[in-house]
Amino acid sequence: MVYLPQERILIEADAFSPTSREAPFAEVLLRNIEDRELRVDTILPIHGGQTGLEDLENAVQAQRELAG
Repeated sequence: MVYLPQERILIEADAFSPTSREAPFAEVLLRNIEDRELRVDTILPIHGGQTGLEDLENAVQAQRELAG
């Protein structure tokens, strides 16, 4: 994971991809962002297209709802 604070970009590999149906590590990634108080506008996954923090938050929420 690489964080570019001035650009507010997070580059990561295999933690979250907006093009994947499954996101088993999305919640851990979001927790790391929040715990470190990173200001992220853009997520650039190595595998997948550019996305925003909102997409990660939505993926985590969907997983939580499925888990019950």
